[in-house]
Amino acid sequence: MQREDDARDAASGWLGRELTDSEWRDAYPAAQSKLKRIIESFGDLDGERLKPYYLGQLVVEQLRERTMSRITLALYNDERRQQNDFATA
Repeated sequence: MQREDDARDAASGWLGRELTDSEWRDAYPAAQSKLKRIIESFGDLDGERLKPYYLGQLVVEQLRERTMSRITLALYNDERRQQNDFATA
């Protein structure tokens, strides 16, 4: 549990704010999976990838990825609505 708390603190530090519980629940499992794949493929870099800050950075990446996906989807949907409005006008 200490490692998870330290990773959350590291992620908060990278973001410059505290993570919400919802953000943590959404991003942490995906970050853990990504870390596992990285270590399986490339090793733990003499233990560096096992440190909490590394997992914290992966959590931040997950949050940014999800934010960008939501923004992209919103822009796409807005564009489609505008096209539909133009076609029906």
